[in-house]
Amino acid sequence: ITCSAAISACEKGSECCEWVTALQLHSASAQRSVALNTIAHSASVRACRRGNEWGKSLHLFNKTAQSKVESDTMIYDAAISAHEESSGWEKALQLFSVIARSKVDSSKTTYGSAINACKQGGEWGRLLKLLTTTAHSNVEPDTA
Repeated sequence: ITCSAAISACEKGSECCEWVTALQLHSASAQRSVALNTIAHSASVRACRRGNEWGKSLHLFNKTAQSKVESDTMIYDAAISAHEESSGWEKALQLFSVIARSKVDSSKTTYGSAINACKQGGEWGRLLKLLTTTAHSNVEPDTA
């Protein structure tokens, strides 16, 4: 719990380089065989994304996906956003498809990132389909 709280604090910090500290804590925990929970993994992915370290963010996401840690909406949101922000719109949409087939709930962030990815890729048909899907889901669309 302590490691998760420390990594979450780094993720929420205002300094631009706090993703480095989050990664250091994440690595140190793994080296000491400290099992990190979903919250710690999600916070590490988000910290790297906030630091514009999309490659590191996606690397952590992939490591988490390969581990026994259960993925949740927050970690998928962070990974989809990282792909979307790094112009990896195709990968963002692939991850969105994984969520749609899994037991993980989609959030406003999930849909927003997927819609932005469609926009970046000029995938207007997919964008409209996502908007329609949003209307039939429990996710409240933004009005902005």
